[in-house]
Amino acid sequence: MVNPLPTSKEIASLYGPAYFKNFDPYLKNRSAHLNYFRKKLVQIEKRKKSRGRILDVGCAVGFFLGEVEAGGWSGLGIDLSDYALSFCRKKGLKVRKGDLKGVGLSSSSFDVVVSLQTIEHEVDPLFHLREIHRVLKPGGLMVLTTPDHDSWTRKLMGSRWFGYRHEEHLLFLNRDVLRLMLKRSGFKRVKIERDDPRIFTLNYYLTRLADFYPNVVVKGMTSMVKRVVGQLPVPALTDPWGDMIIFAYK
Repeated sequence: MVNPLPTSKEIASLYGPAYFKNFDPYLKNRSAHLNYFRKKLVQIEKRKKSRGRILDVGCAVGFFLGEVEAGGWSGLGIDLSDYALSFCRKKGLKVRKGDLKGVGLSSSSFDVVVSLQTIEHEVDPLFHLREIHRVLKPGGLMVLTTPDHDSWTRKLMGSRWFGYRHEEHLLFLNRDVLRLMLKRSGFKRVKIERDDPRIFTLNYYLTRLADFYPNVVVKGMTSMVKRVVGQLPVPALTDPWGDMIIFAYK
């Protein structure tokens, strides 16, 4: 984890206007994200046969929530970003501003809680998991994704790993630590797998590469390649963060 941890004020500053420039390439790759989120919903429906309420923790611009509603579920999203939540509200999605600590959700009120790429932003990950456990109904399902600190990409890249390039990432987890945290939070029937990669255009990868490594050489190289073959779809064998996906039950 980051040591020393930033203060609440410092954490808030990480989510200023500069942070949300990342939504531009995110929005431009909408189809890649929708395909990914449709797979997540299929995985959920294999494990929960009857539709009910889904909570999306860190819902961003609502791509997953849209799939939830289209699939016949009742969805609620929470996020800290007014910028992101405005997209959700324009699409008629149900959202609240806040995090699990402050949004005031009732106990045992959701059939499924999804926390995608969120726990690594948390100062207190055990509280995050225990709150998810609290708001789940008995037998409810949690789906969580986060970068794997034991992934081959992290071992290969060392201190240059992509996961370290996000200042808002405060902790880095592996499977053993997650299993222990989930046990302490009360979860059962835990299954951890490598997550599905998303298929982006080469343009997206090059844009993110230039964001992570802002120097003249990288900027010049990526600009040149984007002009020539930027629109090529690139099915990654694994995502650069080495993401893992966790399914666990209350």
